[in-house]
Amino acid sequence: KISDNLSGIKSFNMYINDQWVLAEFNFKTGKLWHTFDEKTGFGKHNLKLVVTDNKENSKTYSTTFYR
Repeated sequence: KISDNLSGIKSFNMYINDQWVLAEFNFKTGKLWHTFDEKTGFGKHNLKLVVTDNKENSKTYSTTFYR
């Protein structure tokens, strides 16, 4: 779930193993999701999410996950 209490979210970009992937966002609920395809095999992966607000402030979240 992503949000910005002041200026609002301008953009978001999700990367898996440094490759951009399509992420979908529901502005009403603030929920962000990605549907895995054959490009993301089973095993350990790195995820990075970059969210930018309308004032050009950005925040990066990084984590490791296993599929």
